Amino acid sequence: MTIRFLAVILLTRGNGRLLVHNNNNNNSGGGNGVSAQTTEASNPTTCSLCPNDDNAVLGNPEKFIPLLGIPGSPFPTCQDAANYAPLVASDEICTLLQAQAAFCGCPNAITTNPCSFCPNGEPPANGDLVITGLGGGGGGGLTCNELDEYVSFLDNDQCETEPVVNIQRYGFMCGCLSTTPECAMCPDGSITMEFPDRVVPFFNLAGGISDPTCMEVAEAAAVAPPNSIQCELVQAQGGYCGCSNVEPTRACHFCPLGNMPTNERLQFVTPTNDTCEDLYHYVEYLSEDECNSARFTSLQGLGYVCGCPGVGPACTLCADESPPPDPSQPLLPGSSTTCGDMDTIVASYTPEVCADNDRNTRVAASRCGCPGAKEDFPVCNVQQNPHLCTHALLDSTDEDCECSAFCDGEFVQCHDFPGGLLSVQLCSGISVSGCNRANALDDKVAGGGGSAGSSATARWVSRDSVVVPTMILSLGLPWL
Repeated sequence: MTIRFLAVILLTRGNGRLLVHNNNNNNSGGGNGVSAQTTEASNPTTCSLCPNDDNAVLGNPEKFIPLLGIPGSPFPTCQDAANYAPLVASDEICTLLQAQAAFCGCPNAITTNPCSFCPNGEPPANGDLVITGLGGGGGGGLTCNELDEYVSFLDNDQCETEPVVNIQRYGFMCGCLSTTPECAMCPDGSITMEFPDRVVPFFNLAGGISDPTCMEVAEAAAVAPPNSIQCELVQAQGGYCGCSNVEPTRACHFCPLGNMPTNERLQFVTPTNDTCEDLYHYVEYLSEDECNSARFTSLQGLGYVCGCPGVGPACTLCADESPPPDPSQPLLPGSSTTCGDMDTIVASYTPEVCADNDRNTRVAASRCGCPGAKEDFPVCNVQQNPHLCTHALLDSTDEDCECSAFCDGEFVQCHDFPGGLLSVQLCSGISVSGCNRANALDDKVAGGGGSAGSSATARWVSRDSVVVPTMILSLGLPWL
């Protein structure tokens, strides 16, 4: 479910990786790298990681090889590569694997004319900085010192290969003294900006980094190839971040009438963790194409909560547009999100996001006591035997649940939305869960009249004949 449209820049994992896979097994687990297909060798001794030594014991079996992906090991160790090598029939791929011999500690493997990570061979000044996505356990990252060590074991004929060139692009971030960023945010070729700590709205970096600062975006972009889409996306942030000699385009406005947000709301932090003032200035630098994008629509959707003159909410928590009765009430006991918070969050939705989140908004409205919301509560997503949920069954208990659960016609417990399942330990008979007024059937429709007592029990069937319940999990807001 799309909540916000983001600009996303992926600069690490999959950038120039070598992905080695079999023709009949393309699940390398990698990204957009250099792909080389191989076939399984009919002779299992066709290739070995250590040249001319099929039984060599590696000196560094647990070291991770940067930017190399093999079947079953998207971030392989030397031992992983050694185990895979006998399956390789391609001379090209075997040569690639054997280039790792010295790094992996093959006996008698030496590097005669090594590459260097930093252009002049000096150690990286930021040696302990972790670069994510290039390797390491689960892709958790390798330090600049580890990258420097790896490159130093490669012979000169590997220095111009794409994976090594991509590793060397991190030299600027790692503090190589003689490097400059290949992709500079500012037109003067620098990353010198007036507002390095400004948060770039609706922007994500690789590795799950959301709400990055201008400096974080500029430093991440230092590894993007010049003239690439990633580089252009970063450079488009230069004016907002305060690069010199970049004038605002003012092709569109955050507030539709061109006004600024009201003074008392300028420093208001929106549900997307941006201040209204930052959003206003950010939009000033958007291009005409960006002004026609879904991302801009999401940005402008925050206009109401920022106090833009003449702007009303596209969505409201309470259907009658009234505020929740008690804005300080937690959405659920122990929740840090209050009804007032939820009211603001919903008011920032665009019409599309409002429609996507209709069910969760109705749940929140009921929890916050909005007029008429309890009667408009949605069907619970997680259910067991919904065809046995009847109004008579719900009338058999005084419990007022979002999603009720019964066993053989007797009430067992309440579940919060989206509902839950009864285990065999709780009910060895016929379970009905996720039952509420929104999906309850009349007794006649469900299979006969009467109350949920004896006549309702007559409708229960053996457990073996019950259809396995289908779970439809809620994809909405995480706090619901």
